[in-house]
Amino acid sequence: MHTSKMKKRGFMKSKVVEQLVKASVDKVALIPPTHMIEPSMESYSTWIVQNQHYSHVSYKVMHPFTKYASCTCEWAMNGNLCKHQIMTILMVTNVT
Repeated sequence: MHTSKMKKRGFMKSKVVEQLVKASVDKVALIPPTHMIEPSMESYSTWIVQNQHYSHVSYKVMHPFTKYASCTCEWAMNGNLCKHQIMTILMVTNVT
């Protein structure tokens, strides 16, 4: 029932969601481009992003251009859009 009501209303703005996305976008500027490791042609759907504070820690961003995009960081594992996903999309599309 809830899903059908949402479909009838369309997407509704949510201040909380907007704030979460804005926070992730703002944090992208903190990631040095050198921390992005481009994938090989065989695994083009998986990118590696090194942690900006601990170089021995890295995160996998998988399928960044699909609705199934995901990242192995804790923030994304909780269902949020993370800075690693945004950075990957910006780097691949040459927006940075």
